[in-house]
Amino acid sequence: MGLGLPVQIGDQELVASASADCTVRLWPLRAGRLAAEAILRHADQVTSVAWDAATGTLATSCLDNTCRLWQKSSTAWRCCAELKSASGRFTCMCFPPADPHLVTGSAAGALQKWSISSGALSVGVQGHGGSITDIALYPTKDMMATSSASTYGREPPLQSKALTGAEEAAWLRAWHAGDGSCKLWDARTLACLHALAGESGGATSCHLDLTGPAESPDLLKTVLITAHLEPMRREARLLLWDVDGSGREGWVDGRLCAQYASIDDFRGTIKCIPMRSNWGLHAIASSAGTELHVLDLEEACCIFRLEDVPSDIVSVAPDGRHVACAGKDSNQIGIYGLERDSMLLSFKYTLSSGDDAVRCLAWSRSSEWLVSGGAGTTCRVWQV
Repeated sequence: MGLGLPVQIGDQELVASASADCTVRLWPLRAGRLAAEAILRHADQVTSVAWDAATGTLATSCLDNTCRLWQKSSTAWRCCAELKSASGRFTCMCFPPADPHLVTGSAAGALQKWSISSGALSVGVQGHGGSITDIALYPTKDMMATSSASTYGREPPLQSKALTGAEEAAWLRAWHAGDGSCKLWDARTLACLHALAGESGGATSCHLDLTGPAESPDLLKTVLITAHLEPMRREARLLLWDVDGSGREGWVDGRLCAQYASIDDFRGTIKCIPMRSNWGLHAIASSAGTELHVLDLEEACCIFRLEDVPSDIVSVAPDGRHVACAGKDSNQIGIYGLERDSMLLSFKYTLSSGDDAVRCLAWSRSSEWLVSGGAGTTCRVWQV
């Protein structure tokens, strides 16, 4: 695998593992075992992979500012299109539901839609003033969100490790290369609907979801969840935005201007994974790579927290019953059980990957298997 590159599992339980050796390997996950099916090649290090559930198309991006689309013919996988970016490397990408396009964000802030069938650029805009860090899609609305924070690629040093004046100035210039905002877009035309900015630091990630009782569809409301980091103080928070204008605070003269709620008291970058529970919308979040939080996004509060948990890498099982996490450069994977009624986390056991540091984690759609990618050349499958 190498260098913290991703693993993703498609609808057909086909594992795609990106590697620093300029390849993507495809592995069918059968009865908990991986058997190599194909090796897909790039000209440079592969940075990310994404599956399209509707067509089975695989997108792979590379450091040479290209992205390739792959489809399986009757006998083999083939590259059906190569996308070339004129605005820096691709930093994030995803396939919108019921839309035959790939959406990409770039290091220079470009937001683009590409035809899956031809690979042609359908529409593109200058989305942000700096690197796009995340793209969030909403499955039932023609809407998407993007965030932009730092192009520097890491958090600031702890205050105990003081920077010199020149170092601090250089670090701040790098951080502010991103515009720090989150934006909402029309997913069809890429027309900007709202530009959201505040005083909470750069937007490191975003997510669109529904709040309200699942058994009452008429009462469900769209919420935008954004994670922010104030770099020099390492203070972080989650902001909740009322996208529908459904009576919550934050709207002025028909424009979304401010969040209606926030969840504070995080330290370091927040990794937030929203999930539906028996009681509405919740989330598993890690902060600073040392804490796990269970959040109630209906009430905008933290209901449970575990400290001293190595959690630089976090993955939640699709059925919501298990959380897997690992620390930076660690060969240990912690497995935690989540009670769906009480939403309490409890430690279950530890998995060890030998001498191979864990770089990424992904669950199978059945939630039975956990796949880990290492710093070496190994993928491991765990039955949980």
